[in-house]
Order: sequence, then C-alpha cells, then structure tokens
Amino acid sequence: TRPLVAIVVDLYVAEVHAGVIDYAKQAGWILRDRQCYDRDSAHNMPWDGILSIALRPALSDWIRQWKCPVVRMLCGTLPEDAPLVEPDPVRIGAAGARHLLTLGQKKCAYFNFRETGETDRQWRGFEDVMLAAGRKALRLTPPAELLIGRGVQKSKRADVWQWLAGQFRGIEGPLAVMAEDDYFAGDLFEAAAIAGLNIPHDIAIVGEGNRPLVAAVHPVPLSSVDSSYYLIGFTAAGLLDRLMAGGRAPTEPIVVPPGKVVPRASTATYTCPDMALALAIQTIRQEFRNPPRIGELARRVGIPVRALRSAIQAELGQGLHQEIAGLRLNEAKRLLRETDLKLESVAREVGYGSGAYLCRVIQAAHGCSPSEIRRRQFTEGFPTV
Repeated sequence: TRPLVAIVVDLYVAEVHAGVIDYAKQAGWILRDRQCYDRDSAHNMPWDGILSIALRPALSDWIRQWKCPVVRMLCGTLPEDAPLVEPDPVRIGAAGARHLLTLGQKKCAYFNFRETGETDRQWRGFEDVMLAAGRKALRLTPPAELLIGRGVQKSKRADVWQWLAGQFRGIEGPLAVMAEDDYFAGDLFEAAAIAGLNIPHDIAIVGEGNRPLVAAVHPVPLSSVDSSYYLIGFTAAGLLDRLMAGGRAPTEPIVVPPGKVVPRASTATYTCPDMALALAIQTIRQEFRNPPRIGELARRVGIPVRALRSAIQAELGQGLHQEIAGLRLNEAKRLLRETDLKLESVAREVGYGSGAYLCRVIQAAHGCSPSEIRRRQFTEGFPTV
C-alpha cells in the first residue's frame, strides 16, 4: 500500500534530493533514489510515480514508458509535457543585484556562460533592480563561438577566461559581478587571476544556487543566492503525492521563490570614494558580532567620531547601531534556518547576550518567535498547488 517512487536524474543537485527525501519520509513512500548516484541503474519496477531531472532525450523516453504520474524539477528538464517545479530566475537575478548594491561599487555586471531562457530571465531581474537604483549594468556574455552548447571543445574554456580578463581590464575601478550559477562563478575567479585582480576588493562576486560544497571549492568562499533547491524538491514531491492520489496536474509551472543571499568572503568588501569610510564599513560588516565602539572605530580609520557618525548615516542611509542590528538579525535568522544550534548558542554567535533578548529582537522585527523562523525553512514560500 506504500507508493513506490523513483527519483531519476542525469543532473544531480543534492539539495533537491534532500527535499524529496524529507517529504518521502513524511508521506511513507518507498523511495528508490539509486539513480541519483548511478545514472545507469534505472530499473524496471511498477512505479507509482517518478520525480525527474532529465536533460537527455534517452532518459526522458525511459520515463515516458511507465505511464505513471511524473513531476520534473528545475528549468529546462524533460519530459516537457510533465508538470514542472522550478526556481524563479527573475527573482534570483533581482536578489543578486540587491546584494551587490550594498557593496558600494558603482559598476555592476551579470555574467552568463550559457545562452538560455533561464539566463535571460535572470538578467532581466538583475537589470530591473539596477535600473531602479539608477545604475546601468553590463551583461558579460562570451562570443558565440566560445559558448557551451555550440559544439565547442572544452579546451576553449581557457579562451573564455582570457576574454573575461580583457573585459575586466577595460573597466576602471572596482567591479561587482553576479554569475548565472555557482559553477560558472569559477570562470570569473580564473579571469580575475589572469587580470591580476583581487577578490573581493577589485572584483566582488556573487553566484546562484548556494550549494555549500561548490561555494567552498573556489579560491575565495563564494557568496550566493539561495535558490531554494530544498523547497523545490519538497514541493515537487508534494505535487507528485497529489497526482498519485488522483489530483489534477497544474497547467502552469510551479515557481518557488528564492531565499536570501548567503554572504561569504567573495563579497566581503565596501567601496566608496572615501577610503577611510569604506574601511570603517568593512570593519563593521566583518566584526558585527563583537564590533568596536565608535571611538575605537574612529581611531582605526582616522576620522573624528562625529564626522564618522554622519558619514555612515549618509552612505548607508542608517546609523551605526541600526547597521549592526540588521547584520546580527540576518545572521541569527540564517543560523536558525540552517543549523540545529539552540537559541542561546545562536544569540551568542551573533553577539547578543541571551536567547531572551534575541526573542525580543525577532518579535519586534517579524512579529514571530525564533522557532517560527526555524520552521519557515520548510514552509515559507511554498506555492499553492
């Protein structure tokens, strides 16, 4: 009586897999996920339902033969006539743009290695945010003969790095760039090294996907937009459950909104014409857990206390205490969602004296408790199916 469900992929995303597993446990499925690890292991079983990330037509044809409910996950996957649960490229691009705008750089760009509908939508979200802020963003797309998907050999990738390095050399001043995906952010790192640029001070980089192992493999840990891959897997499994129970398939794709940008060292910078002020803001953002007093900060950067207060207010649109409070709150919410730390430990990690005080801060900001913030990692943003 337990549904027998397969997850069949030729593009593996661990976070999607984790969302499917958690739903399967709650629903009591028999989940067969060996094909996530061994792409040639799809067996002939009496499947009740299939979850798919299929890019190859051969795998799509294998899925079709079972005549059971199928839900596909992520953009551009097969079979095309199956219901789709996908990320929201427009909002992902917008989130990356908003993060880069907090760094002070006057020149921002979007880099896509591939030309797809997904990258076009990411660019649209990125560009719209930049235009609303009065910025004209650059789109860095390699020449057609260097793009993947056009029969180009992998050895040509080094040519893309040289092309990017040339683009960087032609841009005066610090640059902030969003890459279409955490993997392709690696091309930006390679090009920056060729051009002799420092990350993050000469070029700040944010990616897409927030896959921790991918973010960590780069020379500098990569900031990234959380594309809600876990929620995509969980939501797709929920949709498949309803289809197996006789429910109707949605006529349009189910779009799961992104989470926040997870900041790491690749964007740990701030740029403005006043180098002393930029250093002060960088110091605040790096040491917000135990920040220096305003007098100590003023001595470090060589600005009188009163002038430093006014300069921070004018540059950031808020005072020093508000900036620190926002940084602490965002980090506390990240720890609540991504770790199992107890409340007291989260409070200490972000620089608050007690869990009780952190409760009051979250209640004032969001009208809810820390435990509700933690639960939202499983429920926030779920679309109605």
